[in-house]
Amino acid sequence: MAMAPLSAGTRRSQLPAVLLLVAGCMVAYWAAGDAFTGAPLAAGRDGSRVAMGDKESRARGKARRKTLQRQNIKASTVEGRKVPNIYKQMLGAQETDTPWDVKQAGNGKTVTVEFQKLPHGIARWQPGAGFKGARVKDVGYGVYVGDPHGQARAGGVERDMVVKEINGKNVLGEDFDKIMSMIADPALAFNANVELPMKVTFAAN
Repeated sequence: MAMAPLSAGTRRSQLPAVLLLVAGCMVAYWAAGDAFTGAPLAAGRDGSRVAMGDKESRARGKARRKTLQRQNIKASTVEGRKVPNIYKQMLGAQETDTPWDVKQAGNGKTVTVEFQKLPHGIARWQPGAGFKGARVKDVGYGVYVGDPHGQARAGGVERDMVVKEINGKNVLGEDFDKIMSMIADPALAFNANVELPMKVTFAAN
Protein backbone atom coordinates (compact mmCIF):
# COMPACT_ATOMS: atom_id res chain seq x y z
CA MET A 1 0.00 0.00 0.00
CA ALA A 2 1.49 3.39 -0.95
CA MET A 3 2.33 5.77 1.88
CA ALA A 4 0.88 9.20 1.93
CA PRO A 5 3.41 12.01 1.31
CA LEU A 6 4.46 14.02 4.35
CA SER A 7 3.00 17.42 4.68
CA ALA A 8 5.17 20.52 4.68
CA GLY A 9 4.46 21.02 8.37
CA THR A 10 5.59 17.50 9.23
CA ARG A 11 8.83 17.93 7.27
CA ARG A 12 9.55 21.22 9.08
CA SER A 13 9.00 19.55 12.46
CA GLN A 14 11.55 16.83 11.62
CA LEU A 15 14.20 19.30 10.40
CA PRO A 16 15.73 20.12 13.84
CA ALA A 17 16.27 16.41 14.56
CA VAL A 18 17.99 15.94 11.19
CA LEU A 19 20.23 18.96 11.79
CA LEU A 20 21.20 17.62 15.22
CA LEU A 21 22.09 14.26 13.70
CA VAL A 22 24.24 15.88 11.01
CA ALA A 23 25.96 18.10 13.58
CA GLY A 24 26.74 15.08 15.76
CA CYS A 25 28.29 13.24 12.82
CA MET A 26 30.47 16.24 11.99
CA VAL A 27 31.71 16.54 15.56
CA ALA A 28 32.59 12.84 15.60
CA TYR A 29 34.43 13.20 12.28
CA TRP A 30 36.49 16.17 13.51
CA ALA A 31 37.35 14.35 16.73
CA ALA A 32 38.57 11.35 14.78
CA GLY A 33 40.57 13.64 12.50
CA ASP A 34 42.38 15.16 15.48
CA ALA A 35 43.32 11.71 16.70
CA PHE A 36 44.93 10.89 13.36
CA THR A 37 46.70 14.23 12.98
CA GLY A 38 48.59 14.02 16.26
CA ALA A 39 46.38 15.74 18.79
CA PRO A 40 47.40 15.06 22.40
CA LEU A 41 45.90 11.91 23.85
CA ALA A 42 43.75 11.96 26.94
CA ALA A 43 45.50 11.90 30.26
CA GLY A 44 45.49 8.75 32.33
CA ARG A 45 44.42 8.45 35.95
CA ASP A 46 47.92 9.40 37.07
CA GLY A 47 47.87 12.58 34.97
CA SER A 48 50.42 11.30 32.43
CA ARG A 49 49.83 11.24 28.71
CA VAL A 50 49.12 7.87 27.13
CA ALA A 51 51.79 8.52 24.49
CA MET A 52 54.45 9.42 27.06
CA GLY A 53 55.81 5.85 27.12
CA ASP A 54 56.45 5.94 23.38
CA LYS A 55 58.24 9.27 23.68
CA GLU A 56 60.43 7.94 26.47
CA SER A 57 61.27 4.83 24.43
CA ARG A 58 62.26 6.96 21.46
CA ALA A 59 64.38 9.18 23.70
CA ARG A 60 66.22 6.18 25.16
CA GLY A 61 66.81 4.76 21.67
CA LYS A 62 68.16 8.11 20.47
CA ALA A 63 70.50 8.30 23.46
CA ARG A 64 71.84 4.79 22.74
CA ARG A 65 72.47 5.67 19.10
CA LYS A 66 74.32 8.84 20.09
CA THR A 67 76.47 6.85 22.50
CA LEU A 68 77.41 4.36 19.77
CA GLN A 69 78.13 7.19 17.36
CA ARG A 70 80.42 8.85 19.90
CA GLN A 71 82.19 5.55 20.49
CA ASN A 72 82.74 5.14 16.76
CA ILE A 73 83.97 8.72 16.37
CA LYS A 74 86.16 8.92 19.48
CA ALA A 75 89.34 6.90 19.27
CA SER A 76 91.65 5.19 21.72
CA THR A 77 95.18 3.95 21.22
CA VAL A 78 95.76 0.20 21.39
CA GLU A 79 99.32 -1.01 20.90
CA GLY A 80 100.23 2.10 18.93
CA ARG A 81 97.14 2.02 16.71
CA LYS A 82 94.19 4.40 17.00
CA VAL A 83 90.92 2.48 16.97
CA PRO A 84 87.30 3.45 17.69
CA ASN A 85 86.32 3.16 21.33
CA ILE A 86 83.76 0.49 20.50
CA TYR A 87 86.50 -1.61 18.85
CA LYS A 88 88.57 -1.35 22.02
CA GLN A 89 85.58 -2.52 24.03
CA MET A 90 85.19 -5.51 21.72
CA LEU A 91 88.79 -6.49 22.48
CA GLY A 92 87.85 -6.73 26.16
CA ALA A 93 91.39 -6.12 27.42
CA GLN A 94 92.00 -7.06 31.05
CA GLU A 95 94.51 -5.80 33.59
CA THR A 96 96.15 -9.22 33.72
CA ASP A 97 96.99 -9.13 29.99
CA THR A 98 100.74 -8.76 29.42
CA PRO A 99 102.23 -7.03 26.36
CA TRP A 100 103.83 -9.24 23.72
CA ASP A 101 105.75 -8.90 20.47
CA VAL A 102 105.61 -11.10 17.37
CA LYS A 103 109.42 -11.02 17.27
CA GLN A 104 109.50 -13.25 20.33
CA ALA A 105 106.42 -15.31 19.54
CA GLY A 106 105.44 -18.38 17.60
CA ASN A 107 108.48 -20.52 18.30
CA GLY A 108 106.79 -23.19 20.42
CA LYS A 109 104.60 -26.18 19.59
CA THR A 110 101.99 -25.76 16.90
CA VAL A 111 98.48 -27.07 16.32
CA THR A 112 96.47 -26.80 13.13
CA VAL A 113 92.72 -26.67 13.34
CA GLU A 114 90.36 -27.03 10.40
CA PHE A 115 87.37 -24.85 11.18
CA GLN A 116 84.23 -26.13 9.52
CA LYS A 117 81.95 -23.29 10.55
CA LEU A 118 81.82 -19.97 12.40
CA PRO A 119 82.36 -18.90 15.12
CA HIS A 120 85.73 -20.53 15.78
CA GLY A 121 85.33 -20.71 19.53
CA ILE A 122 87.97 -18.12 20.42
CA ALA A 123 86.34 -15.76 22.87
CA ARG A 124 89.00 -13.05 23.16
CA TRP A 125 92.07 -11.84 21.28
CA GLN A 126 95.02 -9.57 22.02
CA PRO A 127 97.06 -7.65 19.42
CA GLY A 128 100.84 -7.53 19.77
CA ALA A 129 103.19 -4.54 19.87
CA GLY A 130 102.65 -2.19 16.97
CA PHE A 131 99.22 -3.78 16.44
CA LYS A 132 100.96 -6.77 14.82
CA GLY A 133 99.91 -10.40 15.25
CA ALA A 134 96.98 -11.98 17.07
CA ARG A 135 97.20 -13.86 20.35
CA VAL A 136 94.48 -16.02 21.86
CA LYS A 137 93.40 -14.86 25.31
CA ASP A 138 90.28 -16.95 25.99
CA VAL A 139 89.05 -20.19 24.42
CA GLY A 140 85.36 -20.99 24.41
CA TYR A 141 83.51 -24.16 25.38
CA GLY A 142 80.99 -26.10 23.37
CA VAL A 143 77.68 -26.73 25.14
CA TYR A 144 76.28 -29.36 22.78
CA VAL A 145 77.57 -31.88 20.26
CA GLY A 146 78.77 -30.01 17.18
CA ASP A 147 78.70 -26.60 18.87
CA PRO A 148 81.11 -24.40 16.82
CA HIS A 149 82.12 -22.55 19.99
CA GLY A 150 84.01 -25.68 21.02
CA GLN A 151 86.04 -26.10 17.79
CA ALA A 152 89.20 -24.31 18.93
CA ARG A 153 89.38 -26.07 22.30
CA ALA A 154 88.68 -29.46 20.73
CA GLY A 155 91.50 -28.81 18.24
CA GLY A 156 94.03 -28.13 20.99
CA VAL A 157 94.13 -24.33 20.91
CA GLU A 158 95.33 -22.91 24.23
CA ARG A 159 95.45 -19.52 25.88
CA ASP A 160 98.37 -17.31 24.72
CA MET A 161 98.92 -19.18 21.46
CA VAL A 162 99.36 -16.92 18.44
CA VAL A 163 97.99 -17.22 14.91
CA LYS A 164 100.90 -18.36 12.73
CA GLU A 165 99.34 -19.49 9.47
CA ILE A 166 95.96 -19.26 7.72
CA ASN A 167 95.44 -21.78 4.94
CA GLY A 168 99.20 -22.26 4.70
CA LYS A 169 100.08 -18.56 4.54
CA ASN A 170 102.31 -17.13 7.27
CA VAL A 171 100.47 -14.26 8.94
CA LEU A 172 102.40 -14.00 12.19
CA GLY A 173 103.57 -10.43 11.50
CA GLU A 174 100.43 -9.14 9.79
CA ASP A 175 98.32 -6.32 11.23
CA PHE A 176 95.90 -7.53 13.88
CA ASP A 177 92.80 -6.26 12.09
CA LYS A 178 93.90 -7.94 8.85
CA ILE A 179 94.22 -11.28 10.63
CA MET A 180 90.77 -10.83 12.15
CA SER A 181 89.35 -10.25 8.67
CA MET A 182 91.20 -13.24 7.23
CA ILE A 183 89.70 -15.57 9.81
CA ALA A 184 86.34 -13.74 9.86
CA ASP A 185 86.18 -13.16 13.59
CA PRO A 186 82.48 -12.44 14.32
CA ALA A 187 83.18 -9.38 16.48
CA LEU A 188 86.38 -7.86 15.08
CA ALA A 189 86.37 -8.56 11.34
CA PHE A 190 85.56 -5.88 8.77
CA ASN A 191 83.93 -6.89 5.49
CA ALA A 192 85.12 -10.47 5.94
CA ASN A 193 84.23 -12.94 3.23
CA VAL A 194 85.96 -16.28 3.72
CA GLU A 195 85.51 -19.79 2.46
CA LEU A 196 85.11 -22.71 4.81
CA PRO A 197 86.60 -25.03 5.86
CA MET A 198 89.63 -22.97 6.91
CA LYS A 199 92.91 -24.27 8.29
CA VAL A 200 94.54 -22.12 10.97
CA THR A 201 97.86 -22.93 12.60
CA PHE A 202 98.42 -21.69 16.14
CA ALA A 203 101.82 -21.59 17.84
CA ALA A 204 102.82 -21.37 21.48
CA ASN A 205 105.38 -18.81 22.60
